[in-house]
Amino acid sequence: AEVTLGWAYDSRDHEFTPSRGVFHDITWRTAPGTSTAGDVYGGLNITSRFYVTLLEDRLIGACRAMVDVLVGKPPFYELAWRGGYEPQEAIGGMYGVRGVPLHRYHGKVKAFANLELRARLWRFSVFGQRFRLGGVAFVDGGRVWTDLAGNERLDGQDVGLKFGVGAGPRLQWGETFVIRMDVAWSPDADPIGFYIEHRHIF
Repeated sequence: AEVTLGWAYDSRDHEFTPSRGVFHDITWRTAPGTSTAGDVYGGLNITSRFYVTLLEDRLIGACRAMVDVLVGKPPFYELAWRGGYEPQEAIGGMYGVRGVPLHRYHGKVKAFANLELRARLWRFSVFGQRFRLGGVAFVDGGRVWTDLAGNERLDGQDVGLKFGVGAGPRLQWGETFVIRMDVAWSPDADPIGFYIEHRHIF
């Protein structure tokens, strides 16, 4: 069981393929903890997304930044997740820092950002269905810390940034369905990350 409260502001011009506007949300979640009866843990998530048109109907710049902080005694698996409008794994995998393997890094404090350049290239129709082919180049980066107080033995003393770079095609079908295929390289990848999903990462 989990209780989530939050606030969201959305000025995007399109929910699935935005070209301008912002989408921000702040949420707080609370759930039973892992130790004794009555113990609970909580999580604060702040996520901001920005979209800007660089070349009308052709080139879009998109950015997302996120911070997620857990307090209390969450279960171990929760340390690899983030909350927010759409709770997902972090920081690796197809929704976080692409190229970093999923669930490799765990911690109560997570922060990451994604920067994408989205191109819309070719419109065509098949059996009366509208399609559009495009592509994306991206850079992702993030960091995990054991706790708010820090733990030098586990967190290390350097910057500790985990990052991935890559690109991939996008196929839009109608107004609401987008297929993305991303290939990402990271120092953590072995040898690369490859992802297929039915929507933009954000």
